Amino acid sequence: MKKTTHILLILCFAAAGSAHAQHTKLLDFEGITNGSSPHGSLISDGTFLYGMTYDGGANGYQGGSNGMGTVFKILPDGTGYTKLLDFDGFETGRLPYGSLVSDGSFLYGMTVGGGANNQGTLFKILPDGTGFAKLLDFESATFGSYPQGSLISVGTFLYGMTHQGGANGMGTIFKIRHDGTDYTNLLDFAGATNGRQPNGDLISDGTFLYGMTRLGGANNLGTVFKILPDGTGYTKLLDFDGSNGVRPSGSLISDGTFLYGMTSEGGANSMGTVFKIMPDGTGYTKLLDFDYITNGRYPSGFLISDGTFLYGMTTDGGDNASGTIFKILPDGTGYIKLFDFDQTAGATIGGSPFGSLILEGTFLYGMTRNGGANDLGTIFKYDICPMADAPDNVSACDSYTLPGLTVGNYYTETNGGGTMLSTGETITSSQTLYVYIEDGECTDENSFDITINTTPANTVTVTGITLTADEAGATYQWLDCDNGNAPIDGETNQTFTPAANGNYAVEITSDGCTATSTCTAVNTVGINEPTASSIRVYPNPSTGRFTIVTAQLGKNYSITDNIGKVIAQGILNQTQTDIDLSNYAKGLYLIKIEGYVYKLIKQ
Repeated sequence: MKKTTHILLILCFAAAGSAHAQHTKLLDFEGITNGSSPHGSLISDGTFLYGMTYDGGANGYQGGSNGMGTVFKILPDGTGYTKLLDFDGFETGRLPYGSLVSDGSFLYGMTVGGGANNQGTLFKILPDGTGFAKLLDFESATFGSYPQGSLISVGTFLYGMTHQGGANGMGTIFKIRHDGTDYTNLLDFAGATNGRQPNGDLISDGTFLYGMTRLGGANNLGTVFKILPDGTGYTKLLDFDGSNGVRPSGSLISDGTFLYGMTSEGGANSMGTVFKIMPDGTGYTKLLDFDYITNGRYPSGFLISDGTFLYGMTTDGGDNASGTIFKILPDGTGYIKLFDFDQTAGATIGGSPFGSLILEGTFLYGMTRNGGANDLGTIFKYDICPMADAPDNVSACDSYTLPGLTVGNYYTETNGGGTMLSTGETITSSQTLYVYIEDGECTDENSFDITINTTPANTVTVTGITLTADEAGATYQWLDCDNGNAPIDGETNQTFTPAANGNYAVEITSDGCTATSTCTAVNTVGINEPTASSIRVYPNPSTGRFTIVTAQLGKNYSITDNIGKVIAQGILNQTQTDIDLSNYAKGLYLIKIEGYVYKLIKQ
């Protein structure tokens, strides 16, 4: 049987062998001063991270000192912490369970308690902490009550769910305008027919809203469903039955083909599952059964994607019974436990994360509910691809994702700093570029050099390959796609001269398995722009306005944010299609075009 090898070719700035700690604690929650016990997730505007704590803050409740929760922001390096709001119970609500969402101007969120009816509130606040406005007091029969998830912003409306209340006391789906007007109850959950008591968030694919309920359905173990934004078209896609999971607490994400999610319990070991399902309810596949020590148990949040792997967390299990960070491929292979949280006595790492991760560059950011120096939770970051000395404006893992292999942009080291070489750039002197061969886990830092020579012009020389035992015997070759795909072989040294308007792929073979990039979108220094048959996305990075260029019309495209939510989609019916994401937050967006994934950085 052939061994499946996932090889990632990334061109970076750093020399081999230099790495830094992958986990960094950014903040210890303390209680009164900065909150405690966050249940939700962070969001990013490209500069600050924003979040809420379920507890803590300046205002105690019910005669105690536990606090009612906070809204805060912090810089990604752990500095600049600012408390934006102390929840006070009546006017602002108390105990926010979910996460914030941004429309580019305001931050929006919900509390599970407090407000005029002590059943929760819906509010907005500016990123500097001013402009707070309570948009809605939840009230059981009319609006639903005790929302435990988060809102999503789609067009001119916010959409969300309540955990209880509504006509049947089992929760609701609702929409409301950003100014708090035009509240509409889209669905009353009713139990066996359509589920009950949702804990998570909705997602949108531009047509339907998708979500899960924690209970209800045919087996009273939860459901997956979809519904149109006007409240019609409800369809139950799946009844959880134990073997396929039980009681999902988080949300779904989409890659444009499948929906992916987790259940907090159930599966082969009754400890939760990872699964995928088609938007029409077919194609259900269980990707993973959690088992406690090996991979954790009881996941609570949702998965995120970097275009290749899915990343998630568990609230319990792992080596320290405090939860884990993991990644897995969308087909269910390639599972890796990346990190074990630790909230045992004397440990200060943190544990029991109830929210989800977000991805910024090569870092995952998240929060733990417990643990840390004060046992009140932490904020942390985790580097999925540690590279030393990369410049601030370029991600070490910023690359095109192509079938079978990831081929990154070429970069050169100039006077100790990093400069990206553009496609077709004239080479004026010999330049050394650093290339990483990774085993798919971003843990090995074995490299070889590429030198661009002036004589003969634009000659590329590959030297100094270093391979681990797992990669022993690996060979690589450049494939000239414009000249009969004739290979140019090499094991330790290799030289070739790119032809004008040439198109090249990289092929690496290890242990009898071969990974090959395609012949389009390979950004090779000294070669002109890709041929008219390829697809280009420019400028990248951009401020939000960019263009997709292709001569192959009729291709479908979709754009997802860093948690996998589809924010735009369509068909490329023109050679140039202009896209505008100016109203969306800064960060990483994935442009998916029939098998290709382009990583767009919005500045």
